[in-house]
Amino acid sequence: MPPTLAQVQSLYAATRAGASRFASYNFHAYFLRRTDESFAAPLATLGDTTTVPASAGASKLSEAELSKWYDKAKAAAPVVERAGEINALYATGEKLVVESTDSRHGAA
Repeated sequence: MPPTLAQVQSLYAATRAGASRFASYNFHAYFLRRTDESFAAPLATLGDTTTVPASAGASKLSEAELSKWYDKAKAAAPVVERAGEINALYATGEKLVVESTDSRHGAA
């Protein structure tokens, strides 16, 4: 039985939350981007118009493909979450230039 739109949206939110736990900007940005790319076709298949980019409508999944994808994504979500927690534990504290939170930068 294929997953419902609510199930996929919930998994999408959980995966994005796990990706947001990465302290390293590069890992954080990479896993957010991969999450968006991975969920685009399934969300478009289920008719979600709020979180799907316009280009995602080109690829639709069958019910079998959707079920298979959902099982893989459901197994991968806790892995991303744990990896983010471990990354945050060993964060060096040094920030990249793109991560600067200094109010002097970009203020006019």
